[in-house]
Amino acid sequence: MQTLIVLAVLGLGGSAAMRTLGGATRHKADCLGQAIVSLTPGGVRCGQGVAAAAPGPDNLLGARPIDGDGVQPNSEPMGEQSYKDLSPEELEEWRALLEQARTDEYLLADWLRQQDPRDQARMFDLAADSGLLAEVLGHASSDEASRRAIVDGLRVAFQSGSLSPDELAREMRPGAPGTNENATHERLADVIAATGVPGIIEAYADGEINVLHANSDETQRLPAIATALAALSPGERDDLDTRRPDIETVMDIYERHRDLDRQGLKPDDTDLYSSIFAIRALDDPDKSKLIHETAARYGISPSLLEGVLAAEIDFDRKEIDVILDHNGERTGMPIGEGWGVAAVHSDTVVRAMKYMVEHKLPGWEQAQKYDWGVSNAASFEGSVEGAAIVLAWLSDVKVKNGGTIDSAEDMAVIWGAYRTGIAGVSPEGGGYASAEDYAHNRASGTESYPPEFQVGGNAYQSIPYFEYFMRTQPR
Repeated sequence: MQTLIVLAVLGLGGSAAMRTLGGATRHKADCLGQAIVSLTPGGVRCGQGVAAAAPGPDNLLGARPIDGDGVQPNSEPMGEQSYKDLSPEELEEWRALLEQARTDEYLLADWLRQQDPRDQARMFDLAADSGLLAEVLGHASSDEASRRAIVDGLRVAFQSGSLSPDELAREMRPGAPGTNENATHERLADVIAATGVPGIIEAYADGEINVLHANSDETQRLPAIATALAALSPGERDDLDTRRPDIETVMDIYERHRDLDRQGLKPDDTDLYSSIFAIRALDDPDKSKLIHETAARYGISPSLLEGVLAAEIDFDRKEIDVILDHNGERTGMPIGEGWGVAAVHSDTVVRAMKYMVEHKLPGWEQAQKYDWGVSNAASFEGSVEGAAIVLAWLSDVKVKNGGTIDSAEDMAVIWGAYRTGIAGVSPEGGGYASAEDYAHNRASGTESYPPEFQVGGNAYQSIPYFEYFMRTQPR
């Protein structure tokens, strides 16, 4: 249904399209025993060959890096390994082990402790190729010894090139593997974080963000992503922000929603589309070109227009809006209010048009020709132009009353007024009690809150969008 909705409103294209074995219980013992050995060619029997792993430091659990690099001491540098080097018999047995590891949370870790790094890397290569890696890691036990074995093996596979970033990212799929959805997401994030490897953490976050793009309702992934990213040092986090501002924008909005909840200011946010969906929709080259041309026509910052559109897509779109817009664009039938992706209200755009003409703002002559009939206003192009006209008006009001439009916060306040109105200025609503309060970023009813929240909940939650577009697009 969501893909159909996207087709109807944003024209993004696409098509509509809307794994278990019984578990074995692991009996803890100093040695693995015959059951595991029989599944693993080359496995070391109790007391033979490989020494027991040295005890690790205390408190290895939780989302922090585990010391070590996953390579055994004195081992030579290792190149990429492939499960395709296994014999047919070995491959069959390894596949059987992976199947059992889906329900036995200790099995993979026990096996990894008995193997040299090359076989560890091959096993992760096989798990990824079989589509079982995220599921097995997410189901693995979180006790200290098991966590260390899993983390070391993952480091070996990734740092040798046996498991690529793309392969790891692709392992994040819609839905939740295992039997306990939340525990599985958190366990997987804990494993990723404990590696302390920026490349692993980024690949994991990329995969989870891609799932959110396709399935906006899978919001349980957001705290898991936050867990993984928390293992990065400040410098590593800055590097990620430079390369992937989209990920950081999504997580900033998530954290801001938590901030608002803690203040008792419940975010006014619909749940039809995710933050990453909004970003990628507007980063589409054709749409970006249209937005920039429209912003230039009406003398406003393209970052302002893009940020408002993103905020409207993420925070203000409901399924009924999409249905009515699709119908309105086709038939011109005026059912409801707030047309198109920008939810432009006809009375607001009419007032803005009159103001532009009266004050001879840039694009006032073009504004007079704007067709605010439903068929046009509900279309992407018409809705973008209607939003630009309203934003030109609100921008001028802000500046004429002593305000600025220099920062992401300033722009977010304009969206706050766009959504909730200015008393004495907008046709209705009083999200800002006066033009002066609006100009100076003071929302109604926020006097008792910490300063950062006095811009209003709508502006506070949307600031990351304006920061993103100011960084990634010409202003």
